[in-house]
Amino acid sequence: MRSPTTDYSRAENFYMPKFMGKTFTVDMDFKQNGASCGCNLNFYLVSMPWPTAGDEGDYYCDAQCFAGKGCCYEFDMNEGNMNVQQMTNHACTGNYPSHPDWACNKWGDPELKTHASDFSIGPGHQIDSSKPFTYSQKFEANGNDFIFTTTMSQEGRQVVMKMGPGNAELNAMMREIEKGMAFVT
Repeated sequence: MRSPTTDYSRAENFYMPKFMGKTFTVDMDFKQNGASCGCNLNFYLVSMPWPTAGDEGDYYCDAQCFAGKGCCYEFDMNEGNMNVQQMTNHACTGNYPSHPDWACNKWGDPELKTHASDFSIGPGHQIDSSKPFTYSQKFEANGNDFIFTTTMSQEGRQVVMKMGPGNAELNAMMREIEKGMAFVT
Protein backbone atom coordinates (compact mmCIF):
# COMPACT_ATOMS: atom_id res chain seq x y z
CA MET A 1 0.00 0.00 0.00
CA ARG A 2 1.09 3.58 -0.53
CA SER A 3 0.55 4.28 3.20
CA PRO A 4 -0.98 2.35 6.13
CA THR A 5 -4.66 1.69 5.43
CA THR A 6 -7.24 -1.07 5.42
CA ASP A 7 -9.18 0.47 2.51
CA TYR A 8 -8.25 -1.89 -0.33
CA SER A 9 -11.09 -0.78 -2.60
CA ARG A 10 -9.40 2.38 -3.92
CA ALA A 11 -6.69 2.18 -6.57
CA GLU A 12 -5.01 5.34 -5.29
CA ASN A 13 -4.23 3.56 -2.00
CA PHE A 14 -2.01 0.99 -3.72
CA TYR A 15 1.70 1.44 -4.44
CA MET A 16 1.73 1.23 -8.25
CA PRO A 17 5.14 2.08 -9.66
CA LYS A 18 5.35 2.87 -13.35
CA PHE A 19 8.33 0.78 -14.42
CA MET A 20 8.34 1.35 -18.21
CA GLY A 21 11.60 3.02 -19.20
CA LYS A 22 13.10 2.28 -15.80
CA THR A 23 15.27 -0.31 -14.08
CA PHE A 24 14.34 -2.07 -10.82
CA THR A 25 17.31 -3.30 -8.76
CA VAL A 26 17.49 -5.17 -5.48
CA ASP A 27 20.31 -6.91 -3.62
CA MET A 28 19.34 -10.43 -2.57
CA ASP A 29 20.91 -12.59 0.13
CA PHE A 30 19.48 -16.04 0.88
CA LYS A 31 22.36 -16.68 3.32
CA GLN A 32 23.55 -20.28 3.65
CA ASN A 33 20.18 -21.79 4.50
CA GLY A 34 17.59 -19.65 2.71
CA ALA A 35 14.42 -20.66 0.90
CA SER A 36 14.94 -23.83 -1.09
CA CYS A 37 12.83 -26.55 -2.71
CA GLY A 38 9.15 -26.15 -1.94
CA CYS A 39 9.49 -22.45 -1.07
CA ASN A 40 8.82 -19.51 -3.34
CA LEU A 41 9.98 -16.01 -2.43
CA ASN A 42 8.51 -13.59 -4.94
CA PHE A 43 7.62 -10.08 -5.99
CA TYR A 44 5.20 -9.32 -8.77
CA LEU A 45 2.81 -6.81 -10.29
CA VAL A 46 -0.99 -7.18 -10.50
CA SER A 47 -3.78 -4.96 -11.84
CA MET A 48 -5.36 -4.34 -8.43
CA PRO A 49 -7.75 -3.55 -6.98
CA TRP A 50 -10.44 -5.89 -8.28
CA PRO A 51 -13.91 -4.25 -8.38
CA THR A 52 -15.30 -6.51 -5.62
CA ALA A 53 -13.93 -7.36 -2.17
CA GLY A 54 -13.47 -11.09 -2.75
CA ASP A 55 -13.56 -13.84 -0.13
CA GLU A 56 -10.91 -12.15 2.06
CA GLY A 57 -12.14 -8.57 1.65
CA ASP A 58 -8.86 -7.39 0.13
CA TYR A 59 -9.86 -6.76 -3.54
CA TYR A 60 -7.01 -9.05 -4.57
CA CYS A 61 -6.69 -10.38 -8.11
CA ASP A 62 -4.18 -12.30 -10.19
CA ALA A 63 -4.01 -14.38 -13.36
CA GLN A 64 -4.88 -17.66 -11.65
CA CYS A 65 -8.50 -16.43 -11.37
CA PHE A 66 -9.22 -18.46 -8.23
CA ALA A 67 -12.81 -18.73 -7.01
CA GLY A 68 -13.58 -15.97 -4.51
CA LYS A 69 -10.80 -13.73 -5.85
CA GLY A 70 -10.43 -11.40 -8.79
CA CYS A 71 -8.99 -12.21 -12.20
CA CYS A 72 -6.43 -9.78 -13.61
CA TYR A 73 -3.04 -9.28 -15.28
CA GLU A 74 -0.06 -10.58 -13.27
CA PHE A 75 3.61 -10.02 -14.07
CA ASP A 76 5.94 -12.16 -11.97
CA MET A 77 9.18 -10.21 -11.79
CA ASN A 78 10.62 -12.90 -9.54
CA GLU A 79 9.49 -16.29 -8.30
CA GLY A 80 12.29 -18.27 -6.83
CA ASN A 81 14.47 -19.76 -4.18
CA MET A 82 18.12 -20.78 -3.84
CA ASN A 83 17.78 -23.33 -6.65
CA VAL A 84 15.99 -21.39 -9.38
CA GLN A 85 14.74 -17.96 -10.38
CA GLN A 86 11.79 -17.50 -12.73
CA MET A 87 10.09 -14.56 -14.43
CA THR A 88 6.60 -15.12 -15.89
CA ASN A 89 4.20 -12.98 -17.90
CA HIS A 90 0.51 -13.72 -17.21
CA ALA A 91 -1.47 -11.49 -19.59
CA CYS A 92 -5.28 -11.55 -19.79
CA THR A 93 -6.06 -11.35 -23.50
CA GLY A 94 -8.61 -14.21 -23.44
CA ASN A 95 -6.95 -15.56 -26.60
CA TYR A 96 -6.10 -19.10 -25.47
CA PRO A 97 -7.54 -21.55 -28.05
CA SER A 98 -6.45 -24.66 -26.12
CA HIS A 99 -8.05 -23.21 -22.95
CA PRO A 100 -11.15 -21.29 -24.11
CA ASP A 101 -12.36 -20.94 -20.49
CA TRP A 102 -9.26 -18.92 -19.48
CA ALA A 103 -9.49 -15.13 -19.22
CA CYS A 104 -5.80 -14.95 -18.31
CA ASN A 105 -2.80 -17.08 -19.21
CA LYS A 106 -2.45 -19.12 -16.02
CA TRP A 107 0.72 -20.87 -17.21
CA GLY A 108 2.41 -17.75 -18.53
CA ASP A 109 3.87 -16.67 -21.85
CA PRO A 110 6.72 -15.98 -22.08
CA GLU A 111 8.39 -17.56 -19.10
CA LEU A 112 12.08 -17.51 -18.25
CA LYS A 113 13.76 -19.86 -15.80
CA THR A 114 17.38 -20.17 -14.75
CA HIS A 115 19.34 -23.37 -15.32
CA ALA A 116 21.56 -24.97 -12.66
CA SER A 117 24.71 -23.78 -14.46
CA ASP A 118 23.39 -20.19 -14.26
CA PHE A 119 22.08 -20.07 -10.72
CA SER A 120 22.10 -22.43 -7.73
CA ILE A 121 23.83 -23.20 -4.46
CA GLY A 122 27.61 -23.39 -4.46
CA PRO A 123 30.67 -22.19 -6.33
CA GLY A 124 30.06 -24.31 -9.47
CA HIS A 125 27.37 -21.93 -10.74
CA GLN A 126 27.59 -18.57 -12.50
CA ILE A 127 25.61 -17.09 -9.58
CA ASP A 128 26.18 -18.85 -6.25
CA SER A 129 22.85 -18.34 -4.44
CA SER A 130 24.45 -18.92 -1.03
CA LYS A 131 26.19 -15.53 -1.45
CA PRO A 132 24.67 -12.05 -1.97
CA PHE A 133 23.89 -11.09 -5.57
CA THR A 134 22.26 -8.18 -7.38
CA TYR A 135 18.97 -8.73 -9.21
CA SER A 136 18.19 -6.04 -11.78
CA GLN A 137 15.31 -5.72 -14.27
CA LYS A 138 14.99 -3.29 -17.15
CA PHE A 139 11.55 -2.41 -18.58
CA GLU A 140 11.92 -1.11 -22.15
CA ALA A 141 9.50 -0.23 -24.94
CA ASN A 142 10.65 -0.52 -28.54
CA GLY A 143 7.66 0.88 -30.39
CA ASN A 144 4.79 -1.46 -29.49
CA ASP A 145 7.16 -4.19 -28.28
CA PHE A 146 7.97 -4.81 -24.63
CA ILE A 147 11.52 -5.91 -23.86
CA PHE A 148 12.14 -7.09 -20.32
CA THR A 149 15.72 -7.87 -19.30
CA THR A 150 16.73 -9.49 -16.01
CA THR A 151 20.39 -9.40 -14.98
CA MET A 152 21.76 -11.24 -11.98
CA SER A 153 25.31 -10.24 -11.07
CA GLN A 154 27.83 -11.36 -8.50
CA GLU A 155 31.57 -10.77 -8.14
CA GLY A 156 32.02 -9.71 -11.79
CA ARG A 157 29.86 -12.52 -13.21
CA GLN A 158 26.45 -12.06 -14.84
CA VAL A 159 23.46 -14.02 -16.02
CA VAL A 160 21.25 -12.07 -18.45
CA MET A 161 17.78 -13.24 -19.45
CA LYS A 162 15.53 -11.41 -21.90
CA MET A 163 11.82 -11.52 -22.76
CA GLY A 164 10.71 -9.95 -26.04
CA PRO A 165 10.47 -8.37 -28.45
CA GLY A 166 7.73 -9.77 -30.66
CA ASN A 167 5.45 -11.60 -28.19
CA ALA A 168 1.76 -10.53 -28.32
CA GLU A 169 1.09 -11.59 -24.70
CA LEU A 170 4.11 -9.63 -23.48
CA ASN A 171 3.07 -6.60 -25.52
CA ALA A 172 -0.42 -6.72 -23.94
CA MET A 173 1.28 -6.69 -20.52
CA MET A 174 3.26 -3.59 -21.48
CA ARG A 175 0.01 -1.61 -21.76
CA GLU A 176 -0.91 -2.63 -18.19
CA ILE A 177 2.54 -1.82 -16.82
CA GLU A 178 2.35 1.63 -18.44
CA LYS A 179 -0.84 2.33 -16.44
CA GLY A 180 0.81 1.26 -13.18
CA MET A 181 0.24 -2.03 -11.38
CA ALA A 182 0.23 -2.88 -7.68
CA PHE A 183 3.59 -4.15 -6.42
CA VAL A 184 3.13 -7.31 -4.32
CA THR A 185 5.69 -9.23 -2.25
